[in-house]
Amino acid sequence: MLKPILAFSTIFAMLAPAHAKTPRVVTDIAPIYSLALQVMGNSDDLTLLMDQTADPHDFAFRPSQASALQGADIVIFTGYDLTPWLEKPLQNLATNSVLLPLLDAPKTIHHDMRENNAFDHETSHEHHHTDPHAWLDPENAIYWLEQIYINISALDPENITKYKNNAMIAQQNIRTLSAEITQQLVPLNDTKILFFHDAYQYFESRFKLNAVGAITLADGSKLSPKQLKAVQSLFTDHDIKCVLTEPAAKSAWINDLARRPVKQASLDPLGSTLPLDKQFYRALLTNTANQITSCTQS
Repeated sequence: MLKPILAFSTIFAMLAPAHAKTPRVVTDIAPIYSLALQVMGNSDDLTLLMDQTADPHDFAFRPSQASALQGADIVIFTGYDLTPWLEKPLQNLATNSVLLPLLDAPKTIHHDMRENNAFDHETSHEHHHTDPHAWLDPENAIYWLEQIYINISALDPENITKYKNNAMIAQQNIRTLSAEITQQLVPLNDTKILFFHDAYQYFESRFKLNAVGAITLADGSKLSPKQLKAVQSLFTDHDIKCVLTEPAAKSAWINDLARRPVKQASLDPLGSTLPLDKQFYRALLTNTANQITSCTQS
């Protein structure tokens, strides 16, 4: 059930003209684009800032993207924890735009970024950084659809019914999908999993997967010699037989780390090869679940 959040709707409704045109919406990454597309219903006034194949952790803002931000009525983005490079362009170019950083939305589920390759070696730290890959928890996607609907409706109140209905349909579809994935992955709850990139904490937590570690950390930083040793220990300590890799990962290098051949399946948290349409988010989560299932089955 959608519940209005006055902190967003009241303020923005006051700023909206009486007969607003369809807002020009800019999103940062493909998963967020897909959620906005489901609310809007079409892509005519929707722009994806980053190419699907771009790395949000290591991205250089290009002048060609400036016009999109300058013309945006609203910029919907994951948050500065994922794209710190976006802060200055937004300050300088999107001066008249509503900014909606989804990680800052009050009911968003957060996980702290893990600082060790072996997850059971995590220790408490006074200062935590948020793991930004929050779109991989379907509960966040359901809540974010509400936020997107409220903010776009405030700019285009004439079409509030359309946006609300679209959001509610999308929410129900994700609830159904989440239940399907839960049922699919229940048999794997005790299976030890090793990821190439620590980008799946939200997916692990939601579907109760037993991830023991990751070869690279969530921020995408390169392996130090100490981390390399820790990763090699993961293979032996947990008898890892499957590694969930990413498209750029080289299988031979992973086998060298394991000191033996291991089964591998490719995951991509940004869905770089998936069609960018209303079914994108479903395809992203479904593909993640299917690859984990196929890789862990003996």
